[in-house]
Amino acid sequence: MGLIPRVLIEAGQVKVSKPGISVLEATNDDLLLSITQRPAQFLMIGQVYVRAYQQKTIPYGLTLPSRPIILFQFSKGGLYNIDLPYWDDGSEGNKVQITSGTSSMIVRELDGSARIVNYRVIKPF
Repeated sequence: MGLIPRVLIEAGQVKVSKPGISVLEATNDDLLLSITQRPAQFLMIGQVYVRAYQQKTIPYGLTLPSRPIILFQFSKGGLYNIDLPYWDDGSEGNKVQITSGTSSMIVRELDGSARIVNYRVIKPF
């Protein structure tokens, strides 16, 4: 009896089957590991200064097939009060709003304090 192939590594996928089951014939229930999606990739990483009650539009430089996920963090307020990382949990009210489109995002300051906003735009699959 020959060896049963249990590991498959191809472009865009990695699969490992349970002992005794060929990975080439395995169903999803027969797999110990199945990775068939690409990992998330950052499209943009940056920082923007937004004055009190103002907004900035940041273009992506291309048009995406769908709206991306945007991760962000911001200062507590003011240019000299840079206390990053400071993640807003919503308990102190809304301070920054980011609206994502397919070609740009809009960063708005909502609380009356100028803020520095760090952002990371995740490329949609």
